[in-house]
Parts: sequence; structure tokens; C-alpha cells
Amino acid sequence: MHPRRNVNQWFYSCVCEWMVWNIWFAIWCLIWFGRTMASHIVGYPRMGPKRELKFALESFWDGKSSAEDLQKVASDLRASIWKQMTDAGIKYIPSNTFSYYDQVLDTTAMLGAVPARYGWTGGEIGFDTFFSMARGNASVPAMEMTKWFDTN
Repeated sequence: MHPRRNVNQWFYSCVCEWMVWNIWFAIWCLIWFGRTMASHIVGYPRMGPKRELKFALESFWDGKSSAEDLQKVASDLRASIWKQMTDAGIKYIPSNTFSYYDQVLDTTAMLGAVPARYGWTGGEIGFDTFFSMARGNASVPAMEMTKWFDTN
């Protein structure tokens, strides 16, 4: 018999045995622990099923809505996302995955690493400063955007 065929047969038998043991272990876990496995996800799309956050942000940036309107849309969206995950049977629902703009900008604001050119003097960082850092305004340019690991 050809040596390559022996290797293929050996590999196939190892894969099959591995699959049988994994199935046996999963069944054993279900019987031993007497429950189903818990589910978890890392994050969830934050724009909304009809891109509600995108439209609320654009309306706020154009001056057609207030900061309270934007916060209301964001709050309702977070609550509906949490409800969707709960209804789907996800046991461990992630928190702090929401962002108005970008997680890197959120971290910058959380750490208070606001460049002096934005005139922030401490305390809470408001939407004006937050979005000026991201998009710039008439008096100051936006912060530099760095592409890490050649991603887009």
C-alpha cells in the first residue's frame, strides 16, 4: 500500500477519534452539571437596526437636535440591544460596548488625555469637546487618526 494512503488513513482515524471524544465530553458535561451551557458575546453592533444612532449623530452635528435628544436615542438604543440579547438567551450580556463615536476616542476622554488646543480645563468632557477632538471645528483641527496594523 502507498505510504501516503497510510498517513491519510491514520490522520482520518485520529480526527474521528477526537470528534467522538469531544462529543462524549460535551454530553458528559450536560449530564454531570445538569444544565445547558451559558452563552456570551463580546459586543453587538451599536448603530441600531435602522441606523438610529447615525441619524441622531448627524442631526446633532447639524444643529437640528440637542444633546439631550442624542442621549435619549443612545439610551433607548442601549436598552433595546440589551433586551434583544436577553430575549435571545444570552446569559452574560456585555456592558460598556457602546460608543457615540469611537472606542479609542472614548478611552482618550476617559483618561483625560485631551490636547490643550481644545481648551478643556478639567471635569466632564462635553459633547462639544468630545466631537471636536474627533471631527475638528472651525477653530481647531481634529486629532490625528492613526491606522494600526494596516487596518481600514
